[in-house]
Amino acid sequence: MKLGLKEFGFRSTRKRVLRGVASALLVSLFPLGCRHSRDLGVDLEMLERIQANPNSNDPTIHNGDSLLEKPPKELASKENLNKDQSVPAENLPPVPGGAVGPKPKRETPSDTNPGPNFPPAANTSLNPDRVLNLEDAISEAFRNQPRLKAQLESIEQAKQGENIAFAPFLPVVSTGYSVGQYGVGVGGAGIPVPGGGAFNFLPPSGVIPIGFNFSTGFELAEFRVQWLVTDFGKRLGRYKQAGIASEVVQLQTTRAYQTVANEVAMAYYQVLRAQAIRKITDASVVRCTEEVDQSEKLAKEDALEREAVLRAKVQLASALKLQDSAQASEQISQASLNLAIGNRVSDPVQVDSRMELPGFNQSLAQCLEQAVAGRREFSVARRTIDSAHEGKGIARADFAPKIIADGFYLDYHQNKPSGYVDIPIGTIKLEWALFEGGKRIAEFRQADSRIRSAMAQADSLTDTIAFQVNEAYRQLVVSRRAIERSKAPVEQTRETYRIVKARARVGDASPSEVIEAETSMTRAEYEYQTSLFDYLMGLAKLEYAMGTSPESETNLRAKPRTVENSSANLPAGDAKTLLQEAIP
Repeated sequence: MKLGLKEFGFRSTRKRVLRGVASALLVSLFPLGCRHSRDLGVDLEMLERIQANPNSNDPTIHNGDSLLEKPPKELASKENLNKDQSVPAENLPPVPGGAVGPKPKRETPSDTNPGPNFPPAANTSLNPDRVLNLEDAISEAFRNQPRLKAQLESIEQAKQGENIAFAPFLPVVSTGYSVGQYGVGVGGAGIPVPGGGAFNFLPPSGVIPIGFNFSTGFELAEFRVQWLVTDFGKRLGRYKQAGIASEVVQLQTTRAYQTVANEVAMAYYQVLRAQAIRKITDASVVRCTEEVDQSEKLAKEDALEREAVLRAKVQLASALKLQDSAQASEQISQASLNLAIGNRVSDPVQVDSRMELPGFNQSLAQCLEQAVAGRREFSVARRTIDSAHEGKGIARADFAPKIIADGFYLDYHQNKPSGYVDIPIGTIKLEWALFEGGKRIAEFRQADSRIRSAMAQADSLTDTIAFQVNEAYRQLVVSRRAIERSKAPVEQTRETYRIVKARARVGDASPSEVIEAETSMTRAEYEYQTSLFDYLMGLAKLEYAMGTSPESETNLRAKPRTVENSSANLPAGDAKTLLQEAIP
């Protein structure tokens, strides 16, 4: 009985040994880790971009909120309702004009675990004292926005795609050069041949005589030229498709600039809205604080019930909550503006609040006509249909033959004995695939389907743009009317609050009436400011829907930011002064 290595397990052992040797060689020849791992310089750059700006003056970025360190207290039980449950002043958020106590030191995770020793972030932020207007913000975004840089690189990629598609029109030239040595030794009995002599047979070279011993060096040079004479429009169709793709990318880049400009405008108006709301809440907190102080003073003189004092404190707490929300909204909107511009999110930014509300004197029909001329998506859809037609021509060309011209030259030299062989070959080949299992028919039908799909997508795009223009226009009309409808409540609530406060001074108005008047005035001012910025953002949205947003810095400077007023369906009225009205 014969036993092999496999029966004793040597074959599997040998495989494991070979795998171990291969792993050791890979570890020794290549550095640990993946070759495609991130570059440390890229990681540092991303870290500098994402971390907080060390030069920021905002204390909420680098200092934690002391209120978060203390767990919230439970609501007082019914047994303790009659006791004084006043909250210490140090536990309340800061009130404008009030004293702010020292904050205890907060132990952060960075105190115990400092982490990797990265270099400090570079100061790439804007000048904190610089005030941005809308045009400057959009210009800054055109230079800094990473998405635009990526879109510009796609243009370069599309241009190189054109060069790749043009390459088949040119001949392919290749060459090769070899140097070596070979030897031939033939011995043994051989195969007898009638007439004398013996030979050995070496497939596929043929017969070699016995006793033939030969050794020499050689040089071999090769040169080849191959040229596709015609493929009946296939490569031409691909070249046209590449050119269409390049045009589409350029159109998409123009739209990308408009998208960035619209995002910056919307974020800019959000900052202005948040600042206006914060001013309203600050004023509300001041009024509520005065009311609490007055109520407590009257309660000490037994001239006011304790329930009225508590109601005033509840009103102050509500005003403080709105103030906290407004402050957070302002900080978030500033971060959103930095994100839209392409700066670090934590960079300080100041915006110019001196803005005019432009009038708008176009009808919906005019807006739709302007969208047809301004939206780049229409041109993209047309070029996409053209590309699909070229694809059908490419599929049709697959049924035709190819004509290829081929030239080949071989130069062989041997050293001992000296000799050479030159072989020039020139051919013209007709290559025609007669049957491929239905592949070409399926590709032709597929290309025809792509044409129908592109046309259907163009129809869908038209409906979508029409809806966007309709929606933006209707919202603009509503927001414009809301400005006028919001002014009367503001005037009425301000006058009511003035009268109620005057009555309260002589004891003719209860604290409840004062609180109700203050709440109504704050709500009316909030709705009024909201309507102002709804109109500005609605106008920016309509410009984006029509495709008239700025698409370059030159276009930005040439484009007027206000529209002349006329007796149209959206009169501007005195809107130019609306944003400049003082907020008490």
